[in-house]
Amino acid sequence: MTCSIEATIFEEHAEVLAHWIGRGVKEAVVVCFDAHLDVQYISDQRLARLRQCRTSSDVLARMKPHHLMPDRNNATSAELSFGIEDFLFAASRLGVIRRLVWVAPAHIPIFDMEVATDQLRQSEGVTVEDLASLKVCGEPAGAVRWIRGSLLGIDLTVCHREALPFLELPSETLVDIDIDYFVELPSEQIGVSPADVVNDLVNLPLDLTEVTISRSVESGFTPLRFRQIAEELASCFRGLTLDDVNQTSRVNASSVCRESQRDDLLRRACEYPARGLEIDGQQIIQLHSELASFEPLDQKRGLIEAALGILWCHVGDIDAAARCYQTAVEVFGGHPELALELARGCMEMRRFGEARGYLLDALHDDKTRASAHFYLGQLAIEFARSSGDGGFVEEAITHLQNARDRTPAWEPVVESLVHVHCLRGDHVAADRYRACLAEITDAKVGNVDPSVTDGRMFGVIGEWFE
Repeated sequence: MTCSIEATIFEEHAEVLAHWIGRGVKEAVVVCFDAHLDVQYISDQRLARLRQCRTSSDVLARMKPHHLMPDRNNATSAELSFGIEDFLFAASRLGVIRRLVWVAPAHIPIFDMEVATDQLRQSEGVTVEDLASLKVCGEPAGAVRWIRGSLLGIDLTVCHREALPFLELPSETLVDIDIDYFVELPSEQIGVSPADVVNDLVNLPLDLTEVTISRSVESGFTPLRFRQIAEELASCFRGLTLDDVNQTSRVNASSVCRESQRDDLLRRACEYPARGLEIDGQQIIQLHSELASFEPLDQKRGLIEAALGILWCHVGDIDAAARCYQTAVEVFGGHPELALELARGCMEMRRFGEARGYLLDALHDDKTRASAHFYLGQLAIEFARSSGDGGFVEEAITHLQNARDRTPAWEPVVESLVHVHCLRGDHVAADRYRACLAEITDAKVGNVDPSVTDGRMFGVIGEWFE
């Protein structure tokens, strides 16, 4: 290969935002190879703090050091503005990017629009108009297809790599790669050669001078054994020989051995939900036993407890998860993500009082707030039924309307508003929400590609969002 392109490697994907801002990138078209679409909603308040940043270092100071970190650390009053799940949303709002081309791995069935919209409609900020805009496009022969539309105000294209030559990308397009793109799930094998992706890119009519590459190992999304893919990619872009690539990989592999024991435990606890790995109670007990040797009750300990608590929720041990939550609260003052998982578990067990307490904590983070309002509305309906107190009906309406304002395309919220207004006797309002339901259904069905018959579950192997 004769190309020589600068390649900058980052540990976690969100660091790329600070890099772009430091380089003065404005209104860019970005082609992003990634297993997930990192455009989750960020509130105006958190974005305002980002807009005050003047340097890339200022931006990094507002980045979550880990995706399980709450938006606000109440124990230290630290307020964080973005992370790996939403940095591209921030890049759009800050004017860094104007168009995003998400290149998804081949194992993600992106054209199963029914399933895709089922996930998107639960995401804060996604509107009915967003869903209606997502259309399947293709080159004239019809052999290659992609999706084009608008999502959260972002001009978005979703495709697999074979579509790139047909997208008429501007020559100054930026290329960004998260190496979890290369890991096929659920097999956890390499799905495509890094060299093949580099070859695809250098044969596009782009003036490529730099690519950004992220490992995503510490967050659990890339298996540790594939960490060296970042160096292999960088070496290919820089035009090095295969011997150079192999030498880089050997040096990097030795550095993994210096990973601290606690970093390793946090990574391993996060791998299960990140990649959809199976786990049972005995495995969680084993992970927890390693934590006993760590004395400091610090930020890392709080993150590990939160990760283990989420695993306990997954296997249905709410009491064990609650103990992890209490430790996380000691560190952070609260943990909305774990709180939401606990609330769901408590509601399934009809422990409604406990669920309500957890949901009040879940109101504090952007990514859990809409769901917390929805479940608080459901609880209020349950309390109204059991007590006959009409005040709970009004409380349900308040929470459900808050959820509706944040997730206008989420059907269960609108269905619940129909129901609660009927309980209230306001049939005019109930009919108004029935009309909203019809709009959502039309937006969903109108975008299903009739040629797609693949019914695979999205689950972890097909989620658009991280």
